[in-house]
Amino acid sequence: MRTILTMALLAMFPLSAAEPPPRVPPGKTTTVANVGGQVRRPGPVVWRKNLTIFAAIQDAGGVTQFGSMRRVKVLRNGTATAYNLNDDKAKMILVQPDDTIEVPQKNLLGR
Repeated sequence: MRTILTMALLAMFPLSAAEPPPRVPPGKTTTVANVGGQVRRPGPVVWRKNLTIFAAIQDAGGVTQFGSMRRVKVLRNGTATAYNLNDDKAKMILVQPDDTIEVPQKNLLGR
């Protein structure tokens, strides 16, 4: 019984830690996009050509169990736009330098 309980707990809480975000060498500058909200590693992600909203969220460790992919906000030049990332077309929207991506918490219906 104890072994089954231990295995169940390990399945729920893996021992491996999430890998750290890529580090920029000292003295070098880089362009970033910020990802926040319900992601595993909120903070800046290194911007690269053809970086999509979905890829930026994955670079931030992915969505937590409480995060909703239905109402992801992108703040660009002072304007907020919400996207449903369950739609494949929305996943392909490109991120621009200095964008802020916010993954909201699920609502009571789990959406």
